[in-house]
Amino acid sequence: MNSWPRIILGYLIAPLLAPATYLAAAWATGGFLSFDLALQYGEFAYAASLVAVPAFVLLAHIGWDSLHDFIVFGFLMGFIGGTLPAEKPLTLSLMPLLGFYGICGAVAAAGFWAVARPKRE
Repeated sequence: MNSWPRIILGYLIAPLLAPATYLAAAWATGGFLSFDLALQYGEFAYAASLVAVPAFVLLAHIGWDSLHDFIVFGFLMGFIGGTLPAEKPLTLSLMPLLGFYGICGAVAAAGFWAVARPKRE
């Protein structure tokens, strides 16, 4: 498969992993389980991927194309992206939530890499 079809497929699949990560974590820990919140995670993930996909293509172009590189960059994208829609000032109490956004970003980035990874043999 050519690289652009894989990138498009990765763009369609990877953001679905963010709400799936939330639902899995909420179910496994017995935490607050909300399908509306999962939908919001999905909407945010697709919006974030408008920036993430070109960034990942740039990472691959400069040679940072390992799974580790994508996971680190995905975590940073999720963590930093989680600070953007904040209605309140950032405090230490928001750090666990921002960390979870980072985890969702890392999972989505790993999913994107699995589908659209550069230099696939």
